[in-house]
Amino acid sequence: MSLPTRTDKIDALLALRNQWTLEDFKEAYRDDFDWRYRPEPTDIEKWRQYMNDTIHNQYDEELIDECLDNEVFESAITTNQ
Repeated sequence: MSLPTRTDKIDALLALRNQWTLEDFKEAYRDDFDWRYRPEPTDIEKWRQYMNDTIHNQYDEELIDECLDNEVFESAITTNQ
């Protein structure tokens, strides 16, 4: 069995975030727009595209792994409540 590639990990992270709401995106990427002179995305599809571009272009593999760990942990907590 081979180890997951960076692309596999990104796909898994995007799948975990598939149910995010506008508020989830605003909270997760708040710092990206607080100090920049550009408006934040206005609809869910633009947010998803922003997240996709950000993860692909700015996240190193260590950060992707950390995000996956956090998302899986949060998902497990939410599921067991």
